[in-house]
Amino acid sequence: MTTAKTDESLPTSQPLRYVVLHHTGFEQPHFDLMLEAELGSERLLTWRTPAWPLREGMRLIRLGPHRRGYLDYQGPVSRGRGEVRRVAQGTCALSWHAGGVYRVKFNEAELGTWDLADLARRAH
Repeated sequence: MTTAKTDESLPTSQPLRYVVLHHTGFEQPHFDLMLEAELGSERLLTWRTPAWPLREGMRLIRLGPHRRGYLDYQGPVSRGRGEVRRVAQGTCALSWHAGGVYRVKFNEAELGTWDLADLARRAH
């Protein structure tokens, strides 16, 4: 398995964690997909998506890094920004590809492998 660290891929023998949070009560309801960039990292790579699970061609919005605590957190978001509820979690492998594309292989077979950039594309 590989993980991403800035512009290069680094191997790791352990899977990375991810979480999907349904964010309501702030702007339009949406889902936040958050991934460890490397094992135990304090900041999570984060994308906003209109639905979960991912679908081919779905528009994604890359957000700034989020705190690791969101891997386990559910509840109100600070400063009146709604609340989040976990709808999925598990482990994955992550690699970085040229052009800012992250390839995520979810360990849950039904989720498959995806290339994440501005659009979600199922990796073949």
